Amino acid sequence: STPIQFLAQSPLSVYLRDRKELAVKAEERGEPTRGSQVSILSTNHTTSDAMKRIGELAVQALPVVKMHPSNQMYEPQNFMAAGDLVDALVAKVDACPDFDVQGGDQSRRCAALARLGREFAQLRLDSIPSRFDGTVIYENQCDKNLAQTINDCFLISPKAKPGDGELLQAVHRFAVQTTESNKIIEIVCQSDLVMYLHTNRSLIYPEFMGASLADLGLGRSALSRRVEGATASDQKTVSSYGIVSVTPSTTCIDAFRVMRNNSVSAVAIVSEKEGKLLGAFSETDISYFADPDFAMALGLSVSQFLFLRHNASPKITHGVFAGADAFDAALQNALYDSWRVYCKLEDKLEDVLELMSTGAVHRIWVVDDERKPIGCVSLVDILALFQQWESPEEQKLSSKKTKEEELTSQFEKTTASELKERVVTVAGGEVQMQE
Repeated sequence: STPIQFLAQSPLSVYLRDRKELAVKAEERGEPTRGSQVSILSTNHTTSDAMKRIGELAVQALPVVKMHPSNQMYEPQNFMAAGDLVDALVAKVDACPDFDVQGGDQSRRCAALARLGREFAQLRLDSIPSRFDGTVIYENQCDKNLAQTINDCFLISPKAKPGDGELLQAVHRFAVQTTESNKIIEIVCQSDLVMYLHTNRSLIYPEFMGASLADLGLGRSALSRRVEGATASDQKTVSSYGIVSVTPSTTCIDAFRVMRNNSVSAVAIVSEKEGKLLGAFSETDISYFADPDFAMALGLSVSQFLFLRHNASPKITHGVFAGADAFDAALQNALYDSWRVYCKLEDKLEDVLELMSTGAVHRIWVVDDERKPIGCVSLVDILALFQQWESPEEQKLSSKKTKEEELTSQFEKTTASELKERVVTVAGGEVQMQE
């Protein structure tokens, strides 16, 4: 089958039933699972509660509900995503007159972050703006198949191709509610569909699973950069594609700001001198700052944070660039290669999906032969590809080619030179794009 044919043969109701049964069995065996029951947050919960729950469950977002006075019923309000918390935190920090956005004295920055972090941790979720990164369907609408959910629920147009700017409008999840009580009984994410197909890859055309990223047109990742005007009302976005990277010495709060300003959920961490991939920093890393007393760590560099996250001590390798911070230098040690998840344009799609599965990541950096990041493969790009890819027979039919004529490629092939021209870097605190 093609990906879309396979998903079209999979009823949503059957998929949800089987998934719940597997979750129950995993819980009985004591195996790690996100559980057979949906975890929710109430509007009375705080940002600290949300960050802790997101970290404990290893998810990107949770539904927020408004409880009825009886505490037995509730009204769903929105999804609270890690990105919403990042946006709110950066906005609070930037609005503080005591915080120097451009740098300044490190001790004063950390002291200001400690105070701001304690204040932020106490904010109720009903005061945090949401991107509404999710949709809702009712239980009686689960007669649709998984292929239909890509457009109907994730809002990915059947005409969208990997890297298209319109994919920025897609949502990452949808909830299923009971018709009578509005109880949220299921949540389906983009990763669920992608991994479901990966698990059943033996049923998919080998021409698809065995194709390279380049031939499938993958590697382009949509961006929407914020261009600051004279006033807030003058702000606008510029759609493009590429990746965003920061250096190891970039502070965590500044890396979060770079994500917000470029509408990305993660940034690549690259070496100062050579631009090689050293790791990644994402919106979900905000869960590590759930403890109000740890807020001053937002002033640490992303390299320091990585070692804290992995509970590791830096081991410096000989020959790193002069004057490097110990953590920045240690990141270049081959001992920490497992912290870097990446692929190349010539890699097969099935291998990239396996990397996503084993690494439990939602994006894979594409690097060149020198391990410099040049692109990214995200879940939304893959779902768009599911809808676009045609079988060899369909290609011949739609192209109206004779047997003697060469069949043209379905997708504009991705090239390393093209991607390298669109790498966003952070230099001197300013985001610059090479075009």
